[in-house]
Amino acid sequence: MEETTGCGEKSDEEILGEAKRLVSEWQWKLGLTGWHIRVVISGEAGEGGTLAEVDWDHYYRKAQLTVYGAEYREQTIKAPKEAVIYLEHCVIHELMHLLLAPIKEALSVELFVQGPLYQAMKRAIEGVCDQLATSIQRGFGRRSRGAGG
Repeated sequence: MEETTGCGEKSDEEILGEAKRLVSEWQWKLGLTGWHIRVVISGEAGEGGTLAEVDWDHYYRKAQLTVYGAEYREQTIKAPKEAVIYLEHCVIHELMHLLLAPIKEALSVELFVQGPLYQAMKRAIEGVCDQLATSIQRGFGRRSRGAGG
């Protein structure tokens, strides 16, 4: 078992445990119980400060949510009391992608997967996921940081 390092910094195992707990909680709340969601932790940094990302196969209803431990620890240094709130927000955000997966898959076929329309649609879905995650977290989860609620 990995030990906690310095000044309350969480180990990868502790971060993974928290992420799994949040996925289990929100998977049920969002009606995604038909999905098999594997949660893993990566020692690498997420692209562009990303804390988590999800890859999925909609047909088989399988997903893998990756949490970037280095980014979590960075958030913990910046705002220790809000790190779990931010992790919860990211988990909800990534689970929103699973709810919107059928739309994205249908549109990607129509929009020729990497063309400009597809890229615009991808950005729009990302924004919608973030807005939904913030709203849902305000109503049913921990308070979103800096969300004025």
